[in-house]
Amino acid sequence: MEQLARQYEVYHCWNEKGIFVMILGGRALDRAELEQKLRVLAQQEGASRQVVAAVGAPVTDPQALHLSYSLVCDMAELADLTQTDVILGIHADSRSMDAEQLVEEVRSFCYGTADAKDSHTIAAQLYWSVPYKEARDCLHHMVYAYLRVLTSEFPGAENLQEQLQERFTQRSWEVAGEEAVHLLAGALEWMKEDFEKRLDVLSPIVRLAIRYIHDSVRNGDGGSIKEFSSKSGVNPAYLGHLFKDETGNFFNSYLMQCRINRSVVLLKNPGCKIKDVASQVGFASTSYFVRCFRESKGVSPAKYRIGKEE
Repeated sequence: MEQLARQYEVYHCWNEKGIFVMILGGRALDRAELEQKLRVLAQQEGASRQVVAAVGAPVTDPQALHLSYSLVCDMAELADLTQTDVILGIHADSRSMDAEQLVEEVRSFCYGTADAKDSHTIAAQLYWSVPYKEARDCLHHMVYAYLRVLTSEFPGAENLQEQLQERFTQRSWEVAGEEAVHLLAGALEWMKEDFEKRLDVLSPIVRLAIRYIHDSVRNGDGGSIKEFSSKSGVNPAYLGHLFKDETGNFFNSYLMQCRINRSVVLLKNPGCKIKDVASQVGFASTSYFVRCFRESKGVSPAKYRIGKEE
């Protein structure tokens, strides 16, 4: 700890789940270097088999620290703690294009949107894109992506990690090639069924509002609770209350997050200008899009795209 304190500004505490949390501040934070230092410290203390660490996403805005913190908590709860390395193997950077792309593809698949890829395509792209080609590791990434979908779509849901662990950790994943892709696709199909069951609990008007939001974002329409209420013949105040009560999200906040989520996918195309991305997800102003994106992701769209800190 003293070695880290000499190089970084360190804040540490125990959270409510008994996890020791360190927040490091500095101008030259290198993730690989930090992970190596943690391994060395664990070895020096003779605690390599008793300690595991998860490194979150670097952020440049203190208001975005909760994003990194939530990633670390998710990694800690989803990880296989029998692995030998000190550092948890599930690396999920909140600004990682690959991780965000998978989350949005899983979300689109669960909603069955018009442009969604099928389960086999998503599974094959995930499996053949990773360097280690192990089905179990791919499953960790897929489960993590689905967890992020669930926590954003149903923030009031409880015991999500435990439910997913119970479903997927008891099965053998010592397979490779097309057999691994087939099993991953099957996992995705189960996720979609699980997701639809969660949606079915919501009232019809709220489900219709959610579909409206996703369609308006995909089509680049502005979208608003006023417009939807007018089309559906429901009182906006009543709808807003019902939407928040059933989903845990405010209508406008959910609409904004859907726009940001969609923009992440569009930013993957290097030929798509920032102003075009803003327009395609329903923002009338590019500057407003940039501000909202930075508040959500901790960096601007341009910096997010190239994977560098501001």
